[in-house]
Amino acid sequence: MSALLPTTHNLWCDSHCHLDLIKTNNKLQRLQYLSHNHCSAILIPSTEGRPSPQATEFYEASKHIATLNVFTSFGYHPWFLDSLKHLDSTELFPYILNAFNQADKISAIGETGLDRLKADNNQAFSLQLQCFNAHCLLALETQLPLIIHSVKSHADTHETLRHYKGQLRGVIHGFTGSYEQAMQFINLGFFIGVGGSISYPRAKKTREAIRRLPLESLLLETDAPAMPLFTQQGSDNKPENIVLIADALAEIKQCPTEHIIKCCTANFQRLFSHD
Repeated sequence: MSALLPTTHNLWCDSHCHLDLIKTNNKLQRLQYLSHNHCSAILIPSTEGRPSPQATEFYEASKHIATLNVFTSFGYHPWFLDSLKHLDSTELFPYILNAFNQADKISAIGETGLDRLKADNNQAFSLQLQCFNAHCLLALETQLPLIIHSVKSHADTHETLRHYKGQLRGVIHGFTGSYEQAMQFINLGFFIGVGGSISYPRAKKTREAIRRLPLESLLLETDAPAMPLFTQQGSDNKPENIVLIADALAEIKQCPTEHIIKCCTANFQRLFSHD
């Protein structure tokens, strides 16, 4: 199937797309192409504090397209914490809050979280944990949703979020855990980000977990240009592949692709709407 929707008017959203890392000669033209093919919203997550200049340019370009919104976030990805290593635990939150206050038009906090594969020692993981807590405090302060990266760290991530007693909301991005782990996050008020991993036949655990989860708790995402879909290994991912992910989810859920897109678009709007 084509990665576009020429025969339907269901609008799709990409809840996690590093569009600022995808090379393009004309940002407005790229957004116009996506809008023409029924994209209504894309969220570009930050990795090193405020949105990148390229993300800001996409945001500004989107003002010229009535049918497509670009959302940006503020956050420090657990892979990119070098600029925060000089701070002690008491300095982290004031530093991050000050940096946030210098940003503009932010719709979410993140990409933040925990990654035990990236942390090569306890000190590195401790910094991730301190930064994650600071982002949670920022989300609490601003009442913005969190975009959470959690790799080999679901227990630690859940334990951190549990301390906030359901006062936080957001999405566990690129989820590949078990049904039980997903439900723990859902019960805390979080959405589960569903990406290209479900297109791989070998991803049986993730596919079975997603099959059992309520559609009302799922968001579609590409993580483009990363996370290529099955049969596309070696190629850059792209936001319009969201429809292929919706196809895969529809197959797993045994329902029409159009229903998947409609529900996940509504979920996106519930979580990230400015209103």
